[in-house]
Amino acid sequence: MSNIEDESKILSYIKYHELEMAYDKNATHVLQKLILLFPDTHRIELNKIILNNLKELCVDSNGICLVKNFIRSNTLINDKKRLNQEFVKNLVYLAVNPFVNYGIQFLIENWDKDSLVDIKNKIVENIFKLSLEQFSSNVVEKSIELFDEEYREKIIKKLCFEGNIIALLKSKFGRFVLYKAINYMKNDLRNEMENNLINNMNNKVYSNKDKNKIKKLLMKIQSQKNMKNEISDENNLFFYNNASNNYNGIIGFSRSNVVNQK
Repeated sequence: MSNIEDESKILSYIKYHELEMAYDKNATHVLQKLILLFPDTHRIELNKIILNNLKELCVDSNGICLVKNFIRSNTLINDKKRLNQEFVKNLVYLAVNPFVNYGIQFLIENWDKDSLVDIKNKIVENIFKLSLEQFSSNVVEKSIELFDEEYREKIIKKLCFEGNIIALLKSKFGRFVLYKAINYMKNDLRNEMENNLINNMNNKVYSNKDKNKIKKLLMKIQSQKNMKNEISDENNLFFYNNASNNYNGIIGFSRSNVVNQK
């Protein structure tokens, strides 16, 4: 838009219809476009409406798209704090929703690590429950991928050493989360988990079915370890070949110099 007056005029046309537009499959696109085009400092009232109805908007297929664009265009510190508070307060409820889990993943992808501290802590606190649900397990996998090393390790330790590993293995979504955790484990944690699982194989509490699930997980860990070793060997070979080529290149260059000098 050309100026603030034009923006104000357009916002006045939709006044009292904002939520109606947000939920409508066609009108929502108009509202989303306004969110993206108008600076958030020029649409304070519209911001308040979105923030006051955030939870309800998040669980709607059209509303969540509006919320994501609102997050994307946010520059106001107080609005960001309010967003953070609402997501932290309702995180478990929102994460299990088929639409909102993508909104939480969007936050993880786009907010800096300091802004995510409260959300990170909430995810770690509820990691086991989130890992067992279809949609919230996506949030856990995204957290393992993108969180900094400190929080990634907290998640992995809580999942693999403090939770009920059999319950995770019995759940299709829990298994996906465990496999993701194994992929991102450091060697010392992977070895510790392997030893714990081997010890659990002798636990009489576990049924033969449970033990078979543990065996499969052990195979997955072993496979990942072998893959890491192969990558390490390939890297070593690559650097060795490069070093050899560079060395030969230097020798060749110096020999040509000698020939030229002659």
